[in-house]
Amino acid sequence: MILFDLFRFQAGWLLSNWWWVLPGFLGVLLVIIYLVNVLKKVADKPATDTVKLDRIIEKLGGLDNISEASREGNRLKFLMKELKKCDLVAIKNDGVSGIFVAGKQVKFQFPEAPEELLKRIEEGKKDLAK
Repeated sequence: MILFDLFRFQAGWLLSNWWWVLPGFLGVLLVIIYLVNVLKKVADKPATDTVKLDRIIEKLGGLDNISEASREGNRLKFLMKELKKCDLVAIKNDGVSGIFVAGKQVKFQFPEAPEELLKRIEEGKKDLAK
């Protein structure tokens, strides 16, 4: 009985004081706007440019020249058979940044689609092995 009286008191207080409606409405509106923006950014993500990925592979000397390809944090790491076949200046012009060369290793950041580049190299190597 006490619980019912307490609920009736609070419901009566909320109904008699309409000040809470505006902040509640604004809160819901802000959440909806945020979710629409997040979903829009996901939908607006451009498709991966496969021609650009193929150009980068060719500028690395082709699939035959890449011994290993992996990801280390934000960087892609490639172990090359012959470093002379790599055109690092042309790779940089394709949007790659932070090129680091040590021995036969080439590391760089490819912000557009690093996973797609690695996937394309692995698929190409499998096709060469057949």
